[in-house]
Amino acid sequence: MNADVTLKIQTTDFESHLNDISNNLNSAQIEHSNGITLVHYVCDSPTDGEHIDLLVNSNIIFDLEWGEYLGRSSTHSPGGIYNRVDANRHWQLHHIENADSANMVDIDEVIRNLSGIEVQTIPELIANLKSKKVLSFEEQLQSLADDRTTSPIVNKQCFSFSVDQSIGKGQSGYIETVTGLGIHFHGYGDMTSCDNSGTPVYFDIIDDDLHVVVFDDINQEEPSHIINLKGAQLDKRLEQ
Repeated sequence: MNADVTLKIQTTDFESHLNDISNNLNSAQIEHSNGITLVHYVCDSPTDGEHIDLLVNSNIIFDLEWGEYLGRSSTHSPGGIYNRVDANRHWQLHHIENADSANMVDIDEVIRNLSGIEVQTIPELIANLKSKKVLSFEEQLQSLADDRTTSPIVNKQCFSFSVDQSIGKGQSGYIETVTGLGIHFHGYGDMTSCDNSGTPVYFDIIDDDLHVVVFDDINQEEPSHIINLKGAQLDKRLEQ
């Protein structure tokens, strides 16, 4: 019996990483709402799949949950995989074999910790319990939004365009902003980035001037072109 699986991911991440792979998922149904995408599909082994490896290797926040299903020799409980990142940009993949027990406190462990506890160690106990909590998808996004003072937040905006509407050929990708502005095109990348996340064209401020940094060879780590746009400033226009 196949497991019913639901993948929860930001729509920008879905469009930049999973648009093609989702077509290969069995009976996939896709829902987009308020920047969040849900992908429903069925499979024999919920924890396996190239799309999971891709999301983990690309450091993408996601929830992957499945209901109870019958395996080869036994019944498997509902479970889930959750990819999370903390304020220090440390990523952790949580694999919960029984979703019903997620974030439940082990009362015996709490009693052991509280027995003979000193007041000054209470903050350590609280910190330890918090470290075991798996943030919900919404809590994870909110924690990143609240963390702008300690780490740069990557903002992405998808785009697509077509040179000839009648032919239908075009290009899609996303623009991301961190300390500069990078442009990712579907099917293109750079040497040091994961596939489907490279930005071969990047705009940056260097010595107070706006520059375009271009990587035209995916096998070369250094940029092929660094172009100073100072000459394109409006005050450089010659009077006609």
